Amino acid sequence: MQKNSLNNPENILAKVGLSINVELFLKLDNGNPLEKIVMEHEPKATIGGTSYNVYSALKKLSDNSMEYKLIALTGSNPVKDEFNIQTESLRSLLKHFQVSFLDIPILNKSNFTVINVDTVTGKRTVCMNKGDIDDSKKEEAVEKIRSQPGLFQIATGVKEGEAFLIEEGLFHQCEGYNSLNPSMQLIKDKNMFYPLLKKTNLLIMNMSEFNACQLTSPESLHQYGPSAIIVTDGEHGGIFSHERFPISRFDANTKHTNDKHCIYPTGAGDWFHGAFIFWCLRFKKPFTELNYSEFIEAVKFAGEVAGKKITMPGSSNGPNLAELTEFKF
Repeated sequence: MQKNSLNNPENILAKVGLSINVELFLKLDNGNPLEKIVMEHEPKATIGGTSYNVYSALKKLSDNSMEYKLIALTGSNPVKDEFNIQTESLRSLLKHFQVSFLDIPILNKSNFTVINVDTVTGKRTVCMNKGDIDDSKKEEAVEKIRSQPGLFQIATGVKEGEAFLIEEGLFHQCEGYNSLNPSMQLIKDKNMFYPLLKKTNLLIMNMSEFNACQLTSPESLHQYGPSAIIVTDGEHGGIFSHERFPISRFDANTKHTNDKHCIYPTGAGDWFHGAFIFWCLRFKKPFTELNYSEFIEAVKFAGEVAGKKITMPGSSNGPNLAELTEFKF
């Protein structure tokens, strides 16, 4: 396993995967779809998923010289809904939005979600359609993920059936820079979750995900591998623990949320995650070597970003640096 370096300009700054899918919005009347539509025109389809949100945060906070790569598990067939409306495949949408991505064709079809929106009542009906992994393509997929090493390796929304792609692929090459946000599904599968923690350096979860671990304190997770653990808890802030310094609580940043009717929490945790990684790029060191002041600085910045993000509709929509008043660059 190689040591990573932030001083190599040829490296991708971060690779993010694997939670990416097509989101198809279907209106039930002549109103406008809510919250997740953040484009100027009304599309039939857009991109969703926690990894896409983290990637969006990194791109929005960075300048054009900073390169990130999204890892997309794809299928070979375009998506059609039951009304025979032709929608873009995941590959086509990623290209349309000019996303730099690593195409991993391991599914029988690309993941997509159909969201029926009643724009009178606001009620949504969500139908998730997941592609199945083709076992014959596993080895090729792992090798392709390894082929373009990044500096930080970020895995979000990881399910138990995808854990091997993270453990053997994304987290295989580098020490100190691996960040994991597991799905509830993965956490409940202890035989998959705990082996993956051995290669995890930063573990980020919300309070519900931490409670699913059935532990009394985040500190208990250090013994399984992670050097740093962050548990977010919405308006209550959260907890962070690092093996090099004592466990601490942090407050939520609420200065942007005076109007309680304009709160869009979907994606806030992903923007916190992306912002934390972005700030860590400044230190040129792995998570394992961060000191207390550097860690708390990154947490405060991530909280500022998440606090601003929840005032902005759309899970992949959030602030740029100019919109952050507390931090000067």
